[in-house]
Amino acid sequence: MGDDMDKVKEVDNGFNHGITLVERKNIVISGVKKIESFDSEEFLMETTLGYLVIKGNELEIIKLDTYQGNVSIKGKIDSMVYLDSNNKKSEFQRYVINKLKLTDINVINDRAENFFKTGRKYDLVVARAVSNMPVLDELCIPFLKIGGNLVLMKADASTELENSKSGIKILGGEINDIQKFNLPKEGSLRTLIKITKVNETPSIYPRNYDKITKKPLK
Repeated sequence: MGDDMDKVKEVDNGFNHGITLVERKNIVISGVKKIESFDSEEFLMETTLGYLVIKGNELEIIKLDTYQGNVSIKGKIDSMVYLDSNNKKSEFQRYVINKLKLTDINVINDRAENFFKTGRKYDLVVARAVSNMPVLDELCIPFLKIGGNLVLMKADASTELENSKSGIKILGGEINDIQKFNLPKEGSLRTLIKITKVNETPSIYPRNYDKITKKPLK
């Protein structure tokens, strides 16, 4: 099984993607390009039509067709979710990972509010300064486990910090640390903001991205 799994991870085919589900106990997926990770409760795989997450209980692979990219799984199937992605944005990252022979790294290119549907939670989330803090907070804090940390890098964040305090509390976080420093050579200001998750995020968050940007939490 180990040798077959290695082969499946390298499949790059042009076969059509399809799913056959029988009584939520057996599922056959065609057009599988790569199995990113799997255990008895969750499979994450890349298909010719995007990433697919299968969740359930007592899940196990019962058949592999490494030539056509077909995978058969048995167990109790609870859910299937597609993660819309644009693989072109991730090609360089995958190239670097392969070139450096790094392991245990998955590159997933998807909108945060969509990927949140997989139910995955993390100890650490980081984000560069691409949006105002109220927007970043709602996109990032829901991904944290209780006790996990969000680290944001901004420039002068004084106004954003003040506008974010209420929203951070609503999302279950609290500001833990703020560190300011100047970049070498150019000397411009940077601020590292550490937010710790202390309570569960209400299930209504994160909202649709349009709602987050039009009416950010304040």
